[in-house]
Amino acid sequence: MKFVDSVLRGYEDTKDESVIGDLTTSPLITVVTDSNGFFSLHEGEHFFKIIKDGSDYSINEVTLDKAQNGATAKDASLGTLDGQPAFIANEPVVFTKGDTVYFTLSDSINPYTMKHVIQEEGKGDGNSVEYKLLLAFTAFAKDEFRFAESFNSDIVAPILIGAESDHDFPDISSYKNYVKPTPAPASSTTSTTNGGTGE
Repeated sequence: MKFVDSVLRGYEDTKDESVIGDLTTSPLITVVTDSNGFFSLHEGEHFFKIIKDGSDYSINEVTLDKAQNGATAKDASLGTLDGQPAFIANEPVVFTKGDTVYFTLSDSINPYTMKHVIQEEGKGDGNSVEYKLLLAFTAFAKDEFRFAESFNSDIVAPILIGAESDHDFPDISSYKNYVKPTPAPASSTTSTTNGGTGE
């Protein structure tokens, strides 16, 4: 598991896509929230799954209640989440089409107003679509798990990517360190001198 912010910082510093890696290998994102002191609207752990279709991505909420958020089918690839069958919500919270990412944000301090769809076009910025997907999800989560602008976000731990059902959290001390690029495999050139020992 990795911290999403650490992955984003690593990519921002290096522009190396290996920092992000293959998002479909460990596609679960975990957001941990607490009560905001007034309401317990978001308290608990919230799971989202990254889904890739061709070159486009979506991030959909994982729920343990198939009636919640329009989820209709069990997600067999997740098996069980905390020992219960996992379902995927039909509508994504973030998705991409080509080089454009779509997500929702609120632009009002009134928590009961409708959220607005944000469309962030690539505009030739050179950033990978995977980076923009994770950046958009971070913005969505910070907005989703709060109650009006007068309260801080209810997120109480760094957002994780690549969690498993037991979701053991990495050592928080590693949060400040950004994810480093994956080194390229060393080329193996073995000399045949002295029986192939390279000596």
